[in-house]
Amino acid sequence: MNLFATLDTDATDFAKRNGFFQDEAIRKPIVVSKHGRPKTVLIAYDEFVRLRERDRQVYTLDDLPEDVAQAILDATVPEELKD
Repeated sequence: MNLFATLDTDATDFAKRNGFFQDEAIRKPIVVSKHGRPKTVLIAYDEFVRLRERDRQVYTLDDLPEDVAQAILDATVPEELKD
């Protein structure tokens, strides 16, 4: 199985066959193009949830919340990972 397989369609066809593409999105992402350029991707809800759970928050040093900074300062290396 190709993990990067997608189904491509244009916005007009997508609008006409929305139900079909919703069913197909369970099997693979649907890339919807407008004026010849990819604009959106339709994916299965379970895949969306899985990706959101992997979401990470990134901070600059200037924006780092105090509790996150303190957690970093308090962190210790587990014994099994020490030299």
